[in-house]
Amino acid sequence: MEMRGTMRFNHLQVFRTIYETGGVTAAARELNTTQPPVTRMLRNFEASINVTLFKREKGRLVPTPEADFLYAKGHAVIEQFDGFKQVLQDVRSGRWQALTIGAALPHCITLLPPLLQDFSRRHPDLQIHVHTGGRKDQLARLESEQVDIAIVYEAPDRPNLRKYRLCDTGLVVILPTDNPLAARSSLSFKDISNETMINGPLGSPMRSAFDAFAGADSDITYSPVLTQSVALIVKFVAEGMGVCIIDQLSAEAFPTDRVAKVPLEEPAVLHVEAVLKSGRVLSVLEREFLNELVKRSGTRS
Repeated sequence: MEMRGTMRFNHLQVFRTIYETGGVTAAARELNTTQPPVTRMLRNFEASINVTLFKREKGRLVPTPEADFLYAKGHAVIEQFDGFKQVLQDVRSGRWQALTIGAALPHCITLLPPLLQDFSRRHPDLQIHVHTGGRKDQLARLESEQVDIAIVYEAPDRPNLRKYRLCDTGLVVILPTDNPLAARSSLSFKDISNETMINGPLGSPMRSAFDAFAGADSDITYSPVLTQSVALIVKFVAEGMGVCIIDQLSAEAFPTDRVAKVPLEEPAVLHVEAVLKSGRVLSVLEREFLNELVKRSGTRS
């Protein structure tokens, strides 16, 4: 089969549509175009391969044996090309990508919902996955590329990490509403020195911040129950198991009328940061999401 011109894949698409619909007019309607360009493309295709594909008989196009053979053997190729064109459209629109976010549960509750709602509305074909967990878990997921962006407290300074400040959050004391200290406008470490303290495991950002301000010689009594879950801490406080110092964002995330939150007098601030792997080239949608996240979160500082 001698090639006399340039064959294009849209020639194959036109050929297949004419073959399946039985005529140029029907093919044009199927391709959402008009009859002249379909006729022209068919003639160009036949000229490029030097083969007559259709003959007109009694006012309709009848496939030649060559057309039958080409359709039978080339149909799968045309289907693959149609799929590839869809892939190209998905790349241009961002539909190929799933945005994966890692964050502690308080951040998922207080920072993300309005942003994710608006972002999903603008990009309805984009899948967004949210993984919850503490800082250690999120940094591990970031390192193994299970998440694209991690939102954590007090991100460590590492060469392989790129940090973006989102907002700052202060510390508050949460305690049962029937505790006499709940009526105070503010509390100091001294005020709660006789209370049983519920806190997260050693090394957690909130525990580290608390220890730094309470001092190594603090005689505060800690509850034997330790948990990474802020929701459980709030539940324990509500049940009268002790008091806790947590950040303002976490207190907002799990409100209950059985727990009061009182500002801590000692100045203590936790930084909430978005973290990415250094050297990672962000997609257009990732960059848009990150910029929006920084912008919206900054209004909370």
